[in-house]
Amino acid sequence: LHDTGMGIGDKDFEEFSSKIDYGDYLSTHEGFDESDLVRAFHNEFSGHYIRKYANLFEMPSEDVLFAIIQVCRGHRKTDLYDKNEYPDIVSEGGIIRTAYLAAIVRLADEIDVASDRNPEILFDMADLLSEVDIIEFSKHRSIREVEVLKDRIALHVDPISPEYVPRLQELADKIQQTLDYCRAVAESRSDLRISQTSVVLVPYAED
Repeated sequence: LHDTGMGIGDKDFEEFSSKIDYGDYLSTHEGFDESDLVRAFHNEFSGHYIRKYANLFEMPSEDVLFAIIQVCRGHRKTDLYDKNEYPDIVSEGGIIRTAYLAAIVRLADEIDVASDRNPEILFDMADLLSEVDIIEFSKHRSIREVEVLKDRIALHVDPISPEYVPRLQELADKIQQTLDYCRAVAESRSDLRISQTSVVLVPYAED
């Protein structure tokens, strides 16, 4: 459910938008439109969407609903150290560690970068997209596989051109920052651990 906010309609956008703190986004971004706001804050839109349509998801309790909303919101930007926003919830089924769960979803979302995450037709349409989209699709196309090992996360790369080598390293560095943050959250906010410590680029080799 973490990306449900990406598909909201106009009425929900207007309703949810009035409840979302955009910070300095509106004053620091020129030429943005509704789709830009939804993309930038889709985790917040997801939280409001899940709350509004909770009856469709048959949530077993308010505690579980709150936990799911917070975990979905937490897959981007939110402060997972905030114990008010991300408490440990004692439920009938045990303790729901919302900070840890949000950290796991955030990390999983961050490493969802392999080329097989998108159908090939999207890559064929790259010439119809903006320059930024072309760069992003090209980076994803250059990452042939993401392998989660016991002690590291390996990105198996086959750059579509030499100019993408530094861009892929920048992406690996960005994922490393998320990994470091999520590992620290897990250690600080739970008795569970994330064992991976590094993100590495590995030349792709076909079987």
